[in-house]
Amino acid sequence: MAGSLCVETRFARQPGHNREQQRRALMTLFAKLAAYDDRSARLAGIGLMLLSIFMFSFGDAMGKFLVADYTVGQLLLLRACAALLVLLPTIWKQRAEFFRLERPWLQLLRVTLSTLEVAAFFLATVYLPLADVITYYLACPIFVTALSGLVLGEQIGWRRWSAILIGFCGVLIALRPSSQTVAGRR
Repeated sequence: MAGSLCVETRFARQPGHNREQQRRALMTLFAKLAAYDDRSARLAGIGLMLLSIFMFSFGDAMGKFLVADYTVGQLLLLRACAALLVLLPTIWKQRAEFFRLERPWLQLLRVTLSTLEVAAFFLATVYLPLADVITYYLACPIFVTALSGLVLGEQIGWRRWSAILIGFCGVLIALRPSSQTVAGRR
């Protein structure tokens, strides 16, 4: 970290170097540091992945807790405001790029569908245990792969269809469906 500050200070003092050149130099420095210590980079990746899994789980559990007192709409508004606060500096810095988006209507459709997906997730936590909702949610790649062949006409080989079938069996084992699942808990 100290080395990166030295590089940034050195470039800041040299005339003719702009911010983009400084950024490229720092990225090159980080790439070199990562190459020298591959084990540290992997450990950092593992740590960051574990942190992201914890944050994902914590966010879902907090959502289930909050949905008991607030409506799903209020929860979505709270999430959107928090995300806006975090992303506002980046949005402000790249505001000119928003007017050059390719297919803006498709981007708007994607945002709308993503919002509906999050709303359905938290609404499902009202009616189902969080573990069941997460199991269904993590089965999404299975359904996406299966539907990509049926809806988009993509080529899916027998190996992928086998993986889809095995994955779906895994979901059934994790959920342990019974007649009470359909009839409701008493």
